[in-house]
Amino acid sequence: MQHPHPFSNKQDMPDVEPPRSYDRRTLLSRLLHCRTSFILSLFSGILVGAAFPPLQWWPLCFLGLILLSYQLLHDNQTSPLSSAVHFFLFSFATLLVGFYWLPVPLNTIFGLRFPVGIPATILFASLYALPYGLSGYCWSHLQKRMSGVEQLKSFSFLFLATYLIGIEQIIPRPGNWSYVMAVGSDPYLLASASVFGTLGWQCIFNIFVTFIAQLALTSPSKAYFLKCSSVALLVFCCTTYGVGYSRLSSLKEIYHGRQPVALMQNNMNVSQRLVVEHGNAKMRALQWKAHMTQKRLVDQVAKAQERTTRDALGRKRELWVVWPETEMLQPMFQDSKVENRAKGWITKTTGLHFLGGGEETSMEFGNKKRKASYNVIGLFNKDGYVEHYRKIIRFPFGEYVPGDSLYPEIYDHIPEIPLSGLSTDYKLLPHPDPNGPVFIPAICYEILFSSHLKKFIRKAHQLYPTRELVLVNLSSDAWYGDTSEPHLHAFLARWQAASLALPLLRSTNTGFSEVVAPWGEVLATGPRNKRAVIYGELPVKQTYYEKSA
Repeated sequence: MQHPHPFSNKQDMPDVEPPRSYDRRTLLSRLLHCRTSFILSLFSGILVGAAFPPLQWWPLCFLGLILLSYQLLHDNQTSPLSSAVHFFLFSFATLLVGFYWLPVPLNTIFGLRFPVGIPATILFASLYALPYGLSGYCWSHLQKRMSGVEQLKSFSFLFLATYLIGIEQIIPRPGNWSYVMAVGSDPYLLASASVFGTLGWQCIFNIFVTFIAQLALTSPSKAYFLKCSSVALLVFCCTTYGVGYSRLSSLKEIYHGRQPVALMQNNMNVSQRLVVEHGNAKMRALQWKAHMTQKRLVDQVAKAQERTTRDALGRKRELWVVWPETEMLQPMFQDSKVENRAKGWITKTTGLHFLGGGEETSMEFGNKKRKASYNVIGLFNKDGYVEHYRKIIRFPFGEYVPGDSLYPEIYDHIPEIPLSGLSTDYKLLPHPDPNGPVFIPAICYEILFSSHLKKFIRKAHQLYPTRELVLVNLSSDAWYGDTSEPHLHAFLARWQAASLALPLLRSTNTGFSEVVAPWGEVLATGPRNKRAVIYGELPVKQTYYEKSA
């Protein structure tokens, strides 16, 4: 049965649904007729993108998805290709809003000027939007087979939206982003993430969105629509906010202890400094001559660290000090002078230091011995070096070239991209005290992959069943300049901390460095693009250090 016009009182609806036709001769005319609808799909994607930082107007995410759902369910004569275009334009606009900063690192790393980086960004968004266009094509066929059964039609849309719009649950993409994370800007909804999870929030989103869109199509009057949608909104708010408030209260009771921490933000990035000092044109040569400048750069960073550490001296209680990613450069663990300096700092601060750096090595790659490095987090205490973790998830084109095993000589042609070692060991960093916590390390974007973090958690529960867990994230967002990327990176890291109900220590070179509670609240943060020492009190379950003192 055809739908009446929304909010119409007309009852003269035909009893028999006209046959559907997808004549190829009329395909172009249909697409041109839908041009206004395509513009609305683009606008829907922009609304979803605007729901994230720095704007953080999360209700816009609901509005954008309802608008898209209404368009897809409104016209029974929509062709599969038209549905594919709707899905493609929606996801393309969302990705473009989220990744508009991509030309900045392309300029920083490769020296590509912005006119070249802009089409590269458009191409990137288009490639990632293609699977969503395919999902729209499949959904249209599925809807066609279920015509006449409105409940199944709604369910098919709900299922497909959950599975295909939320495809990152199965196929991880950069950042493991999901549109439902927009609700993380609200403290109570963020706290509920540990109960619902990302997949649970996707179901809640799609149930609400599909119901409102279907209601707009079938409501006999505007008053009826407003009444039903208001009830649905009330149920949604009572459920989600009630769960979030309850979860936040329970987590505050569980994490009753407070651990002093310090985040070191030196506002120094090695690669960015090389660009500033020598220019992009010399980056290629510097890659081959990096060993000549290594000692000088290590000394520069060491002096900066000594300056920022002075503020953390003299504390009697144990202090956890977290340094940014790649702060110690290379070779971190082969240089005894650097290790002695770190040992001196740690002895004075009477605590733990998490140092980001590199472990230089040589490896057989493509029948040739090449220099490679591991991006690592090193744990130090008063006795010196304890343990270190090697990065597992490497960043494409920043730390390796995808498909390099098929053509290893690619690194000879593009020396700007380093060959970073790939680790497979989910190495935990346990506190030297057997009563202390176990630290789950994450370097840069690793914090955004929940499946990756859950492997650490399962291993920790097996090896240390009685010890609590703390997330430690070392990162550097200096590559992206003054864009929204640092906002988004920090925002999504808070979502992961809240969804796992674990405290998070996040230190970056240029911001945003944050102390995050297990319910997602930012307890301490520092300025952006400035050198600072950020102090905070991290919520913990135990206060073993007070007993030992």
